[in-house]
Amino acid sequence: MYQSKAKQNIINVAEKHFSERGYQAVVVKDIAKDVGVKHPTLYHHFPNGKEEIYVAVMEQMFARHEAGLQSVIEGAEPTLRSQLLAVAYWFLEHPPINAIRFTRQDLPALKQSNASRLLDISLQSTITPIHQILVEAEERGETQHANIKVAGLIFGMIQSIYAVPHTHDELLKLGEDAIDFILHGLLR
Repeated sequence: MYQSKAKQNIINVAEKHFSERGYQAVVVKDIAKDVGVKHPTLYHHFPNGKEEIYVAVMEQMFARHEAGLQSVIEGAEPTLRSQLLAVAYWFLEHPPINAIRFTRQDLPALKQSNASRLLDISLQSTITPIHQILVEAEERGETQHANIKVAGLIFGMIQSIYAVPHTHDELLKLGEDAIDFILHGLLR
């Protein structure tokens, strides 16, 4: 979908605000200030205000994750470990999603139709690719745990790595350790 440069700039600036502070803590005036316009100008591009901006931001962010995950999974060796490592590295090379805040605070503050649509998009772009890896690994005989809830647990574990103090290099090593923990447990 084509968007004007101005509208895309608003989305990009707003994404930083929403990812750092969440939907409820962001004020349209803050976005406008960082875009370099008066806040009524934002309503020219987003007549329904903050919620419309938030939905556009999240759609863009989840589309980026879905495309990126598809690419790294396709580029990985067709083994459970290689594909899960590709997923972990993808997520850890990008800002955290903060799924708990998204589902517990941001979505309930939106109109039900927007919340439902964004929840579906979020699951499709983050959990479903991991679930597909598990399904294919089960078909290859690598696992017996190809269910969507396990995929959600893997996603959650990867995202929780951001809570551990780290350097960039340590972050990627923690991602590898998390995948090995998922695959082998604590007992070796």
